Order: sequence, then C-alpha cells, then structure tokens
Amino acid sequence: MTHYVVKVTWKVAPLQEGSDMQPRYFVIGADDPEMRCMVGILNARHEMIIEAKVNGSRVHPSNAYDGNNANEIVGTGSDIITIECAVSGVVPTKVIDHHRPGDPGYGLGPDRFWEASSLGQLCRYLKIADVPHGFRVMAAMDHCYGAAMEGLCPGVTPEEVHDLKVREIARKRGVSTDYVIRQIQAYVDVLNDNAGTPIPTVVIGDQEVACIPDTGIGYTLEYLCAQVAAIMAGKPVLIRVRDRENAPYRRHLCGKVNRETIDHFLDKWVPEQGLVKPYGNPERGYAGAKEPAT
Repeated sequence: MTHYVVKVTWKVAPLQEGSDMQPRYFVIGADDPEMRCMVGILNARHEMIIEAKVNGSRVHPSNAYDGNNANEIVGTGSDIITIECAVSGVVPTKVIDHHRPGDPGYGLGPDRFWEASSLGQLCRYLKIADVPHGFRVMAAMDHCYGAAMEGLCPGVTPEEVHDLKVREIARKRGVSTDYVIRQIQAYVDVLNDNAGTPIPTVVIGDQEVACIPDTGIGYTLEYLCAQVAAIMAGKPVLIRVRDRENAPYRRHLCGKVNRETIDHFLDKWVPEQGLVKPYGNPERGYAGAKEPAT
C-alpha cells in the first residue's frame, strides 16, 4: 500500500512586525483530521486560536454549534473567524464551514471539493500558494468521501483517499492500519451477506438500507469502519450510535446512498419515525437525526 503523507508546507507572505492589520482570532470546532490539519497551518503562522466550548469543554461533533464561551472570545476591535462551529453571542467576521445551509461550502459537489472544503476555504483566506497535494486529498476525504472513492474529485485518486482514511482511523483509535483493514473487511462481509448472519434492513425512498444496530459511544472503531465498509460494499447503511454517555441515540445515513434517498429521509422518513434534529447534505452523501430523549 502506498502511503500519502499530509505535510504542512507552503509559501506565504509572512506577517510583518508593526503591521496595522486588524487583530484576528480563529475559533475552532470539534477535533477531526481536517481540523488538525487546519490547526497545524494556523499554529505555523502564529495565528491566535480559541476553542469553541460548551460548559468549559471543547465542542464535539454533536454540539459544535452550541458553544457558550463567548466570554473567552475577543470581539471588539478584532476579526473573528469561526471554523466549523458557532458560539452564542458571537457574530463572526467570517465563517469557514460546509456543514449547514448558508455555509460557503454547503451544497457544492465533488467537482468543487477544494472550494467547498473548510481546508480549502482556509487556504484561500490565508492566501496560501502552492497548496500541497496532501491537503487536497484531506479535503476530498472530508468533504465527500464516497464521491472521492468513485474518482469524482478532480486530481485526487480513490487510492490516496482510502489510504488516508485508513491511516486516520488507525491514528484516532490507536490501532494498526492492518487491524483497521480487517475490521472494515468484516463489515463488508456482513453487508454482502458473506458473514452468515443476515443484517436487518429498512426501505427509505426507493433504496433498501442496511441497519447497523449499535456501534457504541462516539467515533468508535466500529462506527468509522462501518462507514468505510458501506462505500466499499456499495451499500447504503443506517448506523445507530450515541455521541456521549446517556445521550439519545443518533441514526446516521451514509454509504452508497442516492440523493433522492437522502431527500426522502429528511423530508418524510425522519418525521414518520419520530426522530428529531435532522441534519444532512445530499451533495456530501450523508444525513442523520436523533431519537427523542427519554
């Protein structure tokens, strides 16, 4: 397997001492591979970074837009740039994001993955020249992994994206890449009915969707590998997961899922099932909603 390493190297005009440039603070959301890459860029440029927090703890994916630490964020006289987060009481000067309607990168397809991705937006904002190829691989993996695995992201190969995905899962969970590959294959076998245990399914729109009943709490190895396996098996899947202990379960729709299926899921299936707080992006190939709190 060829390894593609994301290196933080680029050419930029350095900030000059004594510059009258407006002070700026970058408010960052939840930790993930793309965010770590962006933090590396900001640190290398000596930019000022503040974590979005909820009740004193850094936000995670399920509460990244519920930040309540406005008291830590300098407002008057400073530019505030939020990256994949929001903090109550803070009106940013600029938003770098692609998750929600209205975000600069929302709704852009794989042919515009670099423009759509938060990493691409940050590089343009900072006027970074000669963007490393590894940055583009990271952006494709994050913005539209399924489409990237079909070769729909210009200039990025499926092999590069898959290799990076496997390595990032291994890094996050503290296991070897070989172990991750075996876990992915185990899910592929289940989804292809080669594991001896039939998997339950539901019909959403015109697609039959495999149901993975519980992958634990948070971004577990099972949760991450199941998403990769769904792409490799060419199957739509609905994963049941909890983001935190005692939190309501969430249903996450991903894999080889049609745009029409995502639209049906958000418009009809979610309310029919009594689910709440729907989210999703048909261009990025995913959607989800939470079970109501009990």
